[in-house]
Amino acid sequence: MPSLSPVRKYDSAEFSGGRRAHEHLLPGRSVLPEPGDVPCEVATQGGPSGAGGARRRVSERSHSTIMADEGADAVSSEESFLGSLLKEIFTSPLNVFLLGVCTVLIYKIFRSSDGSGGATGPVEPPVPKMKRQDMTLEQLKQYDGMGEHGRVCVAVNGKIFDVTRGTKFYGPGGPYSAFAGRDATRALATFSVKDVKEEYDDLSDLSSMQMDSVREWEMQFTEKYDYIGKFLKPGEQPTEYSDDEETKDTKAKTDD
Repeated sequence: MPSLSPVRKYDSAEFSGGRRAHEHLLPGRSVLPEPGDVPCEVATQGGPSGAGGARRRVSERSHSTIMADEGADAVSSEESFLGSLLKEIFTSPLNVFLLGVCTVLIYKIFRSSDGSGGATGPVEPPVPKMKRQDMTLEQLKQYDGMGEHGRVCVAVNGKIFDVTRGTKFYGPGGPYSAFAGRDATRALATFSVKDVKEEYDDLSDLSSMQMDSVREWEMQFTEKYDYIGKFLKPGEQPTEYSDDEETKDTKAKTDD
């Protein structure tokens, strides 16, 4: 009986995948490495360390593939979320309306912040400052917002204030236009816009609580508006004011 060739065993170092290959070879038969395996001579030259390096390279390629797949899944998930969000917005009339309102509001905010939302026409010059002077009721009535420069003056607790910068409140058509060119003391004390008299009002019938309220209003007008002079009683003589007094008063207001 013919003798058989001895069985040849290839150690796992001959292949890169770490697989243990036991091949029974017949005479004249050769073994080819599978795709991805490291040639035998490379593994042989490197010894055990060569096989380890090959396994590391395979592991690194596998890790890179996994990371790439995870990245692709994340992008796909994000695109799916955005698509669902846009579909939810644009398929609902209410959502489309709210989106339009938000867009308009944001546009107006940015437009006003950069100054482009102002009028493109010529800017009106500021109203010149009034000279210090005392006034009777008849003189005060001239400053009801209908005269030159649209100036508006109001008397509060015996003092006259130029409230022209608050024309939208005290000028024609404003909510407190009844105060323009008048003594607003009683109306402020009673919290009634219509409680304004056409004749001089001595306020003698107001209670102490109402007068406390009047003094608070007086402080607010003093802080916000320019003081012009005294509101004269009938027969009272006006005071002559010098330019120095006006300058001092302006400086004191600026310092405050």
